[in-house]
Amino acid sequence: MHGISRLSLTAGVAALLAAPAGAETIRLSIGGGHPVTAGWVATIKDHFQTEVARRVKETTGDDIEWTEGYGGSVCKLDECLETVEAGLLDVAMIGVAFEPSKLQAHNFTYFVPFGSPDPVVAAEATRKVYDEVPELSAILRDEFSQVFLGASVVGNYGLTTNFEWTKVMTLPVTRSPLPGRTCPGSTGPAFPRCRAI
Repeated sequence: MHGISRLSLTAGVAALLAAPAGAETIRLSIGGGHPVTAGWVATIKDHFQTEVARRVKETTGDDIEWTEGYGGSVCKLDECLETVEAGLLDVAMIGVAFEPSKLQAHNFTYFVPFGSPDPVVAAEATRKVYDEVPELSAILRDEFSQVFLGASVVGNYGLTTNFEWTKVMTLPVTRSPLPGRTCPGSTGPAFPRCRAI
């Protein structure tokens, strides 16, 4: 598995501060553009949501009630940042590749060592950057009223063709259904025959 750490989980600052004192149930909405069948979304649903609810219950005695909006039901892939900013979701999975102009600094995860084939190395490297470069979290906080909660690591996209090939440079120039940064060939040597659409 090629570990590309590319998804940020953010929460609206207002949602984090909204729990009233003595509340018995805290209602939060969570979602993103990808469906729950995507492994990284299943991890958020099955682990993150469960763990947050467990820790809140242990710490405060309160319950978390999640309202889910995955699979583009609340925001498309390139709308999640704005959806949290507008308060339509409290927590969202944001694919930074789908926000190239607003989250350009966060797209570092497409380069070495963040694209390590070891997903643990990729995740640890990404977390270290966020811990040591406070400006990244400041962008989310100051420009979009959001808090960086964590990153997710996913596998590579692979390459499937209906013809044989031995060298990348012999592939025909083609359009790819990938967001810009995941197809960096137009600006670098990683995959020089790819043009994102």
